[in-house]
Amino acid sequence: MALERTLMRKRFDKREMMGGFWRDMERMQWSMVHDVQGIEIPRLFTLRRVSAQYWRILPLKVMKRYQCIVIGKDRGGLTLAIADQKVTGIIEQLSKLTGYEIFPVLVDPVRIRLLLRRIERAERDWHNEMRQVSPARLVQARSILLSIATQAKRS
Repeated sequence: MALERTLMRKRFDKREMMGGFWRDMERMQWSMVHDVQGIEIPRLFTLRRVSAQYWRILPLKVMKRYQCIVIGKDRGGLTLAIADQKVTGIIEQLSKLTGYEIFPVLVDPVRIRLLLRRIERAERDWHNEMRQVSPARLVQARSILLSIATQAKRS
């Protein structure tokens, strides 16, 4: 109580004192949404980036068709960001396709489209880079790796 009174006298906000904690809490804003089928689906308000290790789990065509992106992975499950709560019927099929249990999270459709465009651009850039690798460079890389492996065996 004494600390609160002191802070009030100095007109400090408690949020300022706990700065990082409150910023993190504001970034991760969740709410529960009821699905058409009566299933509660959490809504994630802030999603800026998706790691490549996650978005490579599903093919880009599938993600674009159903407006969904894998945003997390645990031992036996995937966290799937979906734009439309009516798409929950596809979750069972995606679970069979991936072999993981799927935990859906609702994300703003505009955000999903933006992330899908970023993923599409990253994949296109990666494919363009792979096309530019000449056979001579592959042979050169192979000989370097063989040389390193030979030296490692001698040591």
